[in-house]
Amino acid sequence: MPEDGGSKKMPLRLTLAEASKLGIGDPHTNYAPRVAKRRSISEYLSDILNARVSMKSVGDGYLVTIHDVPLPSWNTVLRWDIKREFYSYNKAWHTRLRQSALEAGLNRENRTDTFFISIFSYRKRLIDYDNICVKQVIDGCVKSGLIVDDSPKYITGYCVRQIKSAENVTTIAFERS
Repeated sequence: MPEDGGSKKMPLRLTLAEASKLGIGDPHTNYAPRVAKRRSISEYLSDILNARVSMKSVGDGYLVTIHDVPLPSWNTVLRWDIKREFYSYNKAWHTRLRQSALEAGLNRENRTDTFFISIFSYRKRLIDYDNICVKQVIDGCVKSGLIVDDSPKYITGYCVRQIKSAENVTTIAFERS
């Protein structure tokens, strides 16, 4: 243990010798597994509440753009304590998107419209498509009044695309259908 009483930090990349001492990795290859830093729920909440979010009417729909907050993967979400952290994450998205809708002057008119949702996730690091967690953002759009509900009665479908980018930006387009 270090003299300052703190815990020893594990490097992001282990050498083969270090991995062998820890009992991980394949001793027959020159590969040592990468140990990634996991983001905590408090880091996500802080990022969401301080995110740059823009909303505007475009043609027959809406465009929501979220800067600097990558959508978490389902693997990350499933590690959270469901009762406390998942609720906090949902509440943060609801609060931030409602605030942005009010700032943009978007209100709850046309309450019977149906939409097709296109989600574009510009990410520094691409992940599996089935691992992109968009539920909280769409629920936040319901709470903010952009759409009535996320049920099939009001949402005709959605698609998710991810594009490798230098910065994390999520754009959600609601097209009237």
